[in-house]
Amino acid sequence: MTTVAPKPIVTRPWPVHQPVKGSAFTRLLRTTDAKQIGLMYLVTSFVWFMIGGALALAMRAE
Repeated sequence: MTTVAPKPIVTRPWPVHQPVKGSAFTRLLRTTDAKQIGLMYLVTSFVWFMIGGALALAMRAE
């Protein structure tokens, strides 16, 4: 009876997922990650708060 040698396990030398094309800004705008979206909401609300504060100071200065 002949014996059969085990076949080697083939592994991939490349990553499974290809990186997303485009700049970091476009990737940020097209994201579906909840943490990144929440961070964008937080930053946007803080920016509008600062703009509103500057406008309130300008109205008070008049």
